[in-house]
Amino acid sequence: MENENLQLAGMLIDPKESMDVEIKGWLDLSSKEHCGTLAKAAIALANHGGGSLLLGFEEDKTTARFLPASGRPGDLRMYGQDAISAVIARHAEPNFHCDVRIVRRAADGNDYPIIRIPPSTVPIRSKVDSASGSIKANIYYVRRPGPKSEQPGSGQEWETLIRRCVAASRTEMLDAIRSILSGASVPDSEPAKSDSLDAWEASSRAAWQSRIDSLPEGASAHFPLGRYFCAYEIVDVALVPPGQQYVDLLSSAPRKTGWRPFLVLHSDTARPKNVDGCVEVWLGSDSSDAAHSDYWRASRQGQFFLIRGFQEDTVGFPNSAAPGTVFDITLPVWRVAECLIHAGYMAEKIGTEGAKIRFRFGWEGLAGRHLVAQTRFVDERQSQQADFSTTITTDKNEIANNLPEVVGRIVSPMFELFEFFEIPASLPAEEVTKLLGNRM
Repeated sequence: MENENLQLAGMLIDPKESMDVEIKGWLDLSSKEHCGTLAKAAIALANHGGGSLLLGFEEDKTTARFLPASGRPGDLRMYGQDAISAVIARHAEPNFHCDVRIVRRAADGNDYPIIRIPPSTVPIRSKVDSASGSIKANIYYVRRPGPKSEQPGSGQEWETLIRRCVAASRTEMLDAIRSILSGASVPDSEPAKSDSLDAWEASSRAAWQSRIDSLPEGASAHFPLGRYFCAYEIVDVALVPPGQQYVDLLSSAPRKTGWRPFLVLHSDTARPKNVDGCVEVWLGSDSSDAAHSDYWRASRQGQFFLIRGFQEDTVGFPNSAAPGTVFDITLPVWRVAECLIHAGYMAEKIGTEGAKIRFRFGWEGLAGRHLVAQTRFVDERQSQQADFSTTITTDKNEIANNLPEVVGRIVSPMFELFEFFEIPASLPAEEVTKLLGNRM
């Protein structure tokens, strides 16, 4: 790691563009054109066999050297890992993961983002147009002499692109074989595959943020006290129906509570919208409470995301607790079970036989809350940690046959944040039975 950091810092001493290094100024990621510029460069580097994208420098035409660019932002958080992942997810097909590092330049003591792009094992194309043409849809960008990021201009360049992808794929396979022959355990492919779930969550959060930015800062729909989210993807999708048929399918999902996850309403303001090719629903407003200000979206690639505020923070929640101070031990069981049921249904409808489902559940804003229960006795235990998330892989058959066990695997480690609280072994089974017995 130390050698790697030294290498990255060395790139900033006298930055130079090459076939595997591209340099840009301070791209404003609130601009769709600048996002397109970044994505185009990243796609070209991935198709080239990997490389690095440096931000914050511009070329001095008189000396042909790259110097620190003007317009340095006061805060580099816009170049965080989630933000870059969201840009790539929006523009590239298939999606791929980039590693973002903020590196200090010794010459001026300032930090600069370096985005490291891995080699692709399949050709990557762009999937959206920008209004001013910084990126165009359905182009397999590559690095060409100049250096420039452009589409292949000859059959030879196409052959080079394909050959590089095959070589990268072969390298991955040979590394796995070497591990087996050496007696080392071969890591599950899950971490690599989870990159797509990471990018989906990041792009979904960015889309949600763009919705709540229209509301006053203190609005409940910002979920200022806490929230939970569910992101999942069906790994092998067979067929997703078009347009309104997909919305109708989402609307037909099982409904076990009055305010189920991925709720489809049909009022003028709440009906599903088509945004970036996804079905999108946002139920937030100036007056809505946190628990009913859902934001969710579903892609045609079998990916789903939901974020919602805590019911415990609504007026009238039992125990007369102040908002932001309590956490109920049964509500997470119901909410997780509902999301699992939804995923099992969607996998049945659009997934291949035996398709895996990757889930990520998370709770944010837990610090300082203490446990409460409506029908059980529970010791007063408090969480010192604010956020928790967990990722699991399952399938529709396990959800159908072992739902309480799957729910328990997800919520048990989260509850341990509350001074090592262990939920009663019977809790998931009893609450899931109640949920399944609900007739809506």
